[in-house]
Amino acid sequence: MDLRYAWRDLEVGLAWRYVDSTVDTSRFFKTIDVTVPHKDYFDLDASYTIDDGWFDELTIRAGIENLTDEPPPIYPGAFVANTDPSQFDVLGRRYYVTLALHF
Repeated sequence: MDLRYAWRDLEVGLAWRYVDSTVDTSRFFKTIDVTVPHKDYFDLDASYTIDDGWFDELTIRAGIENLTDEPPPIYPGAFVANTDPSQFDVLGRRYYVTLALHF
């Protein structure tokens, strides 16, 4: 889900990424099934566009991905870093800033 609010040249957004729980039934552990819990990830961003002067059409954007620094679940059937990096955030909280000039 992505919520956005724009007011004049400022825009703020909050995104929610949800990864549902699952059961690891890998053949590596034939006797037990491991329940992998769900994970919620939140991303926050803001952008501002300058519309006059030398910096006309300059957009400044900054954000935080994985705002709550939610770690990935660890489960025994995963062979890459004890988790599934294609589904879960393995990098942790990270920040970014971008500048874009349209001409």
